[in-house]
Amino acid sequence: MHTLLFILAYIAFAFGARPEVTVAITVIFILVALVIQFFTKKLTDIQPPFIDALEAIGLSFFFLFLILLFFASAMHSTVALIILAINPFFIPIGLFGAFALGFSLSLQTTILPSLKIAASASLFAALLIVAARKLIFA
Repeated sequence: MHTLLFILAYIAFAFGARPEVTVAITVIFILVALVIQFFTKKLTDIQPPFIDALEAIGLSFFFLFLILLFFASAMHSTVALIILAINPFFIPIGLFGAFALGFSLSLQTTILPSLKIAASASLFAALLIVAARKLIFA
C-alpha cells in the first residue's frame, strides 16, 4: 500500500516540476537505489530487490518528515529549548536516525548496517544532486 502512495507522490511531483528536473530526480533515485542495493549486499549479504531499495528511500523521507514535524512542534516548549541548548547535535542525530530507520525497516537489516547504508546513500545522493544542479542550471 505504501508503495502506491510513493508512486502517487512521485507522479504529483512530476506534474509540478520542470521536465529536466523530473528526469534528473528520476535518474538520481535510480542511481541511489542501485547504491543502496550494492551496500546492502556488501554489508549484510542480503540482495534486496530494486523496489525495496526505492521503498527504503521513500520510507526514509517519510520518517524525516515525521521527525521534522516533531521538532517543529517541540520548539514551542521550554524543555525542548533547554535540551537543544545543552546538546545542539540533537537535531542532526535525530534526523539521521530517522533516515536510517527507514532503511532498517524497508531492507530488514539491523540498525548498524542501516546507518552505514544511509551514510553512503546520503553522500552519493549529495554528489549526484550537486552534479545535476550544475548540468540543469548551467
